[in-house]
Amino acid sequence: MSFELQFRYRRRWVRWLVAGILVLALSAGGLTWLHGQRDGNAAPSPAPITATAPTPTPTVGRVANGCLGGSAITAHTVLTALQQAELDDVGAAEFAATVYRWLGSDESLPPADEVPVVLGAITAPDATETVAGMADRVEEPGLTDERQGPPSSTEGGGYYIESSSGDEVVVSVLLTIPDMKDQAGNVMATATTFTLDRSSGEWQLKDNSADRRISDLKEIAQPFSGGC
Repeated sequence: MSFELQFRYRRRWVRWLVAGILVLALSAGGLTWLHGQRDGNAAPSPAPITATAPTPTPTVGRVANGCLGGSAITAHTVLTALQQAELDDVGAAEFAATVYRWLGSDESLPPADEVPVVLGAITAPDATETVAGMADRVEEPGLTDERQGPPSSTEGGGYYIESSSGDEVVVSVLLTIPDMKDQAGNVMATATTFTLDRSSGEWQLKDNSADRRISDLKEIAQPFSGGC
């Protein structure tokens, strides 16, 4: 079965999704195959940060939970994580991972009725057009009533705090798609970078980009403490 072929013809409207917000960055660094050593439940081992990499803000004594809000991939999970996430760097990573799992992949989009509920709750007042314009764009024909296709997972994934200052945290998240593998058994991975604001007393989504390449993120990402 060719996943490349599926990406070519299923839900062409999702190109708006890819261009507009958060989902798989199918450009350079957006989607790739993980090496065989990340098969199954094995967590990646972060390599030392190079001199040219941004310096993450350390959070002592706690590692991000990859299952914040619960293991299900629903709007309720995201809203639960919004209430549970602490307002520190680790909390930002936990919340971002839950949002990213919900957003899914080109083959596993959120149900139509969940999109306005989630986006209405997590979009920052000063969000960029990438985020703020999402609700209108997803009304195009093609959004299904039920989630379909293989889910994304924090198992074998990780996170990296790009920066943290004042009310804003920028965090990159690496997820895997365990059900999508090549002939050698290598698992597909996806990554995105979230800009989150905590000034309101809970995490709000301000921006999203595909600036961080997966090949880099695999080397510096901190594995989640638990995977969903």
